[in-house]
Amino acid sequence: MISRQVFLKFRTANNVPKFFTPLFQNRLFSSGISTDPDTLVDKMVSSTFSHVARCQPDSFSTQEKMSKVLAPRTIDHSYRKFVIPLSTDTGKQKEYLSAAGSVRLGKILEDLDHMAVHVAYVHNSDGGSLDEPMTLPRTIVTASVKRIDLNKVDIHPSRDIIIDGQVTYAGTSSMQVCLRLFQNDESGNLNHLLKAEFIMVSRDPIDGTKSVRVHGLTARTPDEAETMHKAKEHFRRLGNPGQPTMEEFRVIHDIRSLKFENFIF
Repeated sequence: MISRQVFLKFRTANNVPKFFTPLFQNRLFSSGISTDPDTLVDKMVSSTFSHVARCQPDSFSTQEKMSKVLAPRTIDHSYRKFVIPLSTDTGKQKEYLSAAGSVRLGKILEDLDHMAVHVAYVHNSDGGSLDEPMTLPRTIVTASVKRIDLNKVDIHPSRDIIIDGQVTYAGTSSMQVCLRLFQNDESGNLNHLLKAEFIMVSRDPIDGTKSVRVHGLTARTPDEAETMHKAKEHFRRLGNPGQPTMEEFRVIHDIRSLKFENFIF
């Protein structure tokens, strides 16, 4: 379930903060759009539910849950990409079509939430696959939506949408998942529609008040190290917010001034 802490901000395509390294940019553009059933968004949702259904909360003792070594992952370990098949699936077209003739933003937010949970479970699964068991029994939920940057509000309702993402920071029991949306324009060029950052937390499936440890994250390149450092600073500020800065006061003012009449949820 998506938290109410959602920050929407408009930006031009050339002014989007970098959070994906060139490795993932190249992977996205080189592989293009696929309609293989295993890459469709419905498969992403169903595989997550199946993975959670196979969880065995009593399979580890309390001592094992506390002492089991959780090896750190790399960022590419959790990278996943799926397609919303609006060009071929008429049922999906009807499901996503808004009264204004565009794509319902509420459906996009729902897909982002599902994708963030999926990626977080991949990060904490054996072998980097949801076909494998969890390394510890856990329930992963959305704590908050850190921010959403929209580059293009008018999303075409009959062209496929690519959604991809990966974990870019992991603390003791919390993670940051970064997501993107892409869609081809009328000339076949892949346009960056949206960037989002979700904060996920790992909880005990029996007692939701207790946290469960997650795998850490290790950087292999300077870009990855920079991304992880920025996310770590964000988590540090959450724990010790201090006095708002002038920039933060300006952002609050901009949010209050933002009009949502162009959005249909």
